[in-house]
Amino acid sequence: MYVRVVVPIAVNREFTYLVPEGMSLKKGSVVRVPFRKGRIIGVVIGRAEPFEKSRYVLEHLFDLPEDVFKTAEFVIENYLAYPGEVFQFILPPFRKRAKFQIFSGSKESPFILTHEQRRAVDEILKVGKGVFLIHGITGSGKTEVYFHVMEEVLKQGKSVLYLVPEIGMVPQTLERVRRRFGRGEEYHSKLTPGERMKVWFGTLDGDIDIVVGARMAVFLPMQNLGLIVVDEEHDTSYRQSAMRPYYSARDIAVFRGKLLDIPVILGSATPSVESYYKAQRGDYQLLELKERIGEAKLPDVEIVNLRKRQLISEELIKEIEGVKGRVIIFLNRRGYSPFVICRKCGYIEKCPDCDIPLTYHKEKGIFLCHHCNYTKKAYNTCPVCGEKLEFSSIGTERVEEKLREIFEEGIARMDRDTLRKRLMHREIYSGLKNGSIRILVGTQMVTKGLDLPDVGLVVVLRADSILNFPDFRAGERTFQLLSQVAGRAGRQESGRVIIQTYFPEHYVIKAAKEHDFKMFYEKEIEFRKKSKYPPFTYLGRVVVEGEDLRRVQDVASHIAEELKRYSVRLLGPSICPVKKRAGRYRYHILLKGDNRKNIIEALSPLIGKRFQNIKLIVEIDPLDLL
Repeated sequence: MYVRVVVPIAVNREFTYLVPEGMSLKKGSVVRVPFRKGRIIGVVIGRAEPFEKSRYVLEHLFDLPEDVFKTAEFVIENYLAYPGEVFQFILPPFRKRAKFQIFSGSKESPFILTHEQRRAVDEILKVGKGVFLIHGITGSGKTEVYFHVMEEVLKQGKSVLYLVPEIGMVPQTLERVRRRFGRGEEYHSKLTPGERMKVWFGTLDGDIDIVVGARMAVFLPMQNLGLIVVDEEHDTSYRQSAMRPYYSARDIAVFRGKLLDIPVILGSATPSVESYYKAQRGDYQLLELKERIGEAKLPDVEIVNLRKRQLISEELIKEIEGVKGRVIIFLNRRGYSPFVICRKCGYIEKCPDCDIPLTYHKEKGIFLCHHCNYTKKAYNTCPVCGEKLEFSSIGTERVEEKLREIFEEGIARMDRDTLRKRLMHREIYSGLKNGSIRILVGTQMVTKGLDLPDVGLVVVLRADSILNFPDFRAGERTFQLLSQVAGRAGRQESGRVIIQTYFPEHYVIKAAKEHDFKMFYEKEIEFRKKSKYPPFTYLGRVVVEGEDLRRVQDVASHIAEELKRYSVRLLGPSICPVKKRAGRYRYHILLKGDNRKNIIEALSPLIGKRFQNIKLIVEIDPLDLL
């Protein structure tokens, strides 16, 4: 018998091998095969026609569970991914298998549910399958609903997959899971290869029945999977956009749940417009939690007009000094200063490869491009006229420095720069928990899932930092960020939120102030319908990149002409909002279709297509349009 095998490399092809007598293989069998001058791990994807030069399969290692293999097929078909790169992503980094020590501890008793929580739990357990969207305001006890459903599923001898959008959320969530169930393991890209392999095979062997993980955990070979929880379902981090294969872990969780006929719980205080629309339409079952637990109330929100006050004013410092409990300060810009400028001649230090301002990072003494990581040693004087360079605005590093000058200790920063150090997310969470950190400064990471009982003040320094992005989802993302970070305040004691903005009259700002998702949703869905954006249409995107601008324009125009033959609507080709990145000019074409099939049909011929000196990026359901 001959079989088709894909190997974990990013090429759009498969290879034919001969199966030795006595070896039984099927779709999803993981095998070791000769490849070029060495050996490699591969996955059988079906039978093949006889091929004279075929070599023998060397070893049958194990079989992927059927639902994992079908999930891989779903990603290949629906996201136009190469089979090899999908299985490269799904399979663990192979190392010598060692004895795996599973965490085991004592369990705490369940909390008594409120009427709203009990109704949600009962409904999920009664129906027992399908997608449930829990829209619960911050602090309403969504996690306790997850836990009660998990408890019943585990009693049936089934396993549970609990997804969170950021690695920084794993320690707190895992701690709560272990405290409640006495067990549970983590899975994400920050683990060492050996740690990942142990968890992967622990789930395959059935030794692990609870996993808390980031988006890649959605592919784990959980035995007898009975429930998938997607916490903070709205979060864009569930979408892998920086590298192939491009996919949405939330949507894959929904697919896998339907495949297994099990419940999938999507939870959020600020559901994505698409998910909420599906719930309104009846595709998902909507469960609402409208009250905070106990005596806790939603925090009072004050809007500060930045046209009339400084970003870090004396009034703000007094607010921080006077608050009891912890303070969270949110600014969606990392670094010390977004850019430096010469006030005399107007010179701005830009990335030579991306043509955008370099961000000043004082701690490292560098100018850094946040798009391509180009780095240059920082200096203080203008290279053109010799005048002193000035800071344009501030980033999280500069906010942290300013606060240290005033408060000296108890301050920490949580952004991509600080979390580069392995396990730093655990250290920050530990400091918040034991009280050694009183003031936390950070980017979007501080908005996600931090459940601290004594946050007395949340400050949003520039609420509109992404509101005016050239992206139809800018309003949605701004509302979600503001609502989520505001929700960190007043979990037990009373709390306050200060939102500083240049656009206090914008409907997104007003809705965030009033904690009113419905107000936001009604305005947003009206805009989406009028403009024919999701959920009223399906999107695809082609990005054409190259060092020669004219060549990029020509290829983009050629592709656009080819796409006109299909049943899709085209926007572009046009230059990307980030027109140059890593030395390459960028043009893009946006496709709109009445159904997903039309988008896939139009873009499929571009997969694997080559243009000299040009890089093509082809995405289905793109989130990043910059």
